[in-house]
Amino acid sequence: MTAPDLTLHEAAALLGVHYMTAYRYVRLGLLPAAKSGGSWRVTAADLEQFQQAARAGAVAEPAGGGRRRAPWADRLEARLVAGDSAGAWGVVEAAMAAGSELDDIYLDVIAPAMRSIGTRWASGELDVAEEHRATGIAFRLLG
Repeated sequence: MTAPDLTLHEAAALLGVHYMTAYRYVRLGLLPAAKSGGSWRVTAADLEQFQQAARAGAVAEPAGGGRRRAPWADRLEARLVAGDSAGAWGVVEAAMAAGSELDDIYLDVIAPAMRSIGTRWASGELDVAEEHRATGIAFRLLG
């Protein structure tokens, strides 16, 4: 993430939600954020993208409800690359709460996230330390 420019408190205020709600969005992989100097930071572009997704109905993921399928693999990938173990687990928990079965988690969430991370490493977008950190977190998710 380049040049984070809003604190999570500021992002929450702009979203009209409590700070802990915004933090939950981060932990579930819904709102990209990076930890800097002990506090979470969000780019204005990521906040705008989140707001657009929320307006389109793509943010809430209760089971049923007729909403589009959430991009769980993308959300997990973001948490894995960030080195956020708890956030990665939160994405898995959210996918399961939304009705994903264990097979779906393995095949449709973890595997595509890791495949993308591998591709990004091979292209030089990620370094080997980021790839290894993501792999270690993914192994822990698998149990």
